[in-house]
Amino acid sequence: ACELASAHGFDATNLHVDYLLEHGPQAVVALLEKHGLQPGAARFPIKLTDEADDAAFDASLNKFEIEAPLLAEAGYTVLAYHLLPWSQATPSLPFHEHFRRTAARSARVVPVLERHGLTVALEPIGAFGLRRVREHAFVHTIEGVRALIAAASAERCVGIKFDTFHWHVCGGLLGELAKLDASEIVYVELNDLTPARGRWTDLEVPELHRELPGDSGHIIDCPGVLAVLAHIGYDGPVVAEPFNRPLQALSIYEAVARVSASLDATFAA
Repeated sequence: ACELASAHGFDATNLHVDYLLEHGPQAVVALLEKHGLQPGAARFPIKLTDEADDAAFDASLNKFEIEAPLLAEAGYTVLAYHLLPWSQATPSLPFHEHFRRTAARSARVVPVLERHGLTVALEPIGAFGLRRVREHAFVHTIEGVRALIAAASAERCVGIKFDTFHWHVCGGLLGELAKLDASEIVYVELNDLTPARGRWTDLEVPELHRELPGDSGHIIDCPGVLAVLAHIGYDGPVVAEPFNRPLQALSIYEAVARVSASLDATFAA
């Protein structure tokens, strides 16, 4: 992965945490230095929502307390996590009860994050199709994530994982994005929409019907998003998230080249 990233002009690469646990932080640092790369992001392993019961949450928090200093030593201070936009528990939790539980769990993680200088990027999943058949929906917008962070008093070490697809399908506006402080955004994912061709509206696009940024003519205004992010002073990671079957059918070498070219073209637009 590092060799491919370097060969195709990427500045950073994300971390496979199992590699870190097996080989240690210094091996990760050495690999990045060998290929001239910066740390990107790593996965955040704790399920903050009701995907996990209390026992599973406690166990994952204990495990994370061991992983956290290793992540920090390797330079991976950004940790990515997506919030399921529905209640997964049995029985299903109503929104307010689920919100209070998730906020309380987030607050318990804060001391570990602050101790090691780590930041969690929470991604709201906006696609309506993922929650329309669920009994109780949950947080699925940027404002919902901001409220959750505030309720947990976690703004010093928890921010937004900004995915243009989920922002767009929730009716996101560039003017609203411009109102955010750059410190609130931790990680950015760029996507374009698969053209609807009468099958759905732009706000009802299924979760996995995406294109690389620009491949649909910027139905999602990724150049506009990048301009706003630059205006507010964001300087963190920007990636493409290629949930796209034709791309997945290519060889890894062709796919990485396509992703790199799409990002270059989007930044230049």
